[in-house]
Amino acid sequence: MSEPAAGGASRDVAKGASAALASRLGAVIELFSQPLYVWMFGLPGFGVYAVLWSAVNLVENFADLGATSALQRVVPQAGSRDGEAAALGAALLIGVVPCLLLACLAYAGAPWLAAQMNVADADRPMLVHGISLFVWALPLWAFGEVATSAVRARKVFGAEIRLRVFWEQLIRMVLALGVWLGGMGVSGLLYAHLASLAITVVLSVRLLARHYDLAAMVRPRAVRAVFRETLLAGLATLPYNGAARLYGEAPPVIVNLMLPGAGGAAAAGLYTIARK
Repeated sequence: MSEPAAGGASRDVAKGASAALASRLGAVIELFSQPLYVWMFGLPGFGVYAVLWSAVNLVENFADLGATSALQRVVPQAGSRDGEAAALGAALLIGVVPCLLLACLAYAGAPWLAAQMNVADADRPMLVHGISLFVWALPLWAFGEVATSAVRARKVFGAEIRLRVFWEQLIRMVLALGVWLGGMGVSGLLYAHLASLAITVVLSVRLLARHYDLAAMVRPRAVRAVFRETLLAGLATLPYNGAARLYGEAPPVIVNLMLPGAGGAAAAGLYTIARK
């Protein structure tokens, strides 16, 4: 093996090791952060957050119409930089717009949604505002899912892992600690989570700009050419992806609906921690 080839292999091994380390550190942060949130905001308060975040994850997985999975098929077959960018544009339309529309509906229906949740009496006054705030996590999360899936489709893994698994969780934990020190209750945790998603979206755009021609992404004719292919590819994967996410995210929502009052919120929080 020539020296340049050996150097390239070494760099690949180093990048792989760095990505694996970031993934492990992300798991450690999550393992540490959830008990910390319980300590700061109480188990029922953390349970409210856990139910809302599980609901967002669950809805997003169906509402994005499989756009994240579609990119893994459409981008490698695009054959050109313009084609790859057009596939990204189509996936963002397919995956984010339905989530945005659902967020608007949930915002309008926040009082009804709040009435369905079981929470502690102390958390009931903030619930309508908390839901009307947290519904915007849905389009933000959908954008992040599509963006990082597009990076994976270009066979770039380390940057995505560092952004989604490590930095997003670390930023969220730091922000949550800040709002708690500022005297905010569980609504502060919702603000912290939403802010961390917004920061992740900004960082995702910067990451996309390294690997895609973003100017080509907004050309309507190019996007229309791959829209149908991207939509059909996503819909084909939707049943499997939906079933997998349903198994992981539905239990906190279900247990909250089953148990009255603070017990429902506490049970959802305990399940979320135990699952990790």
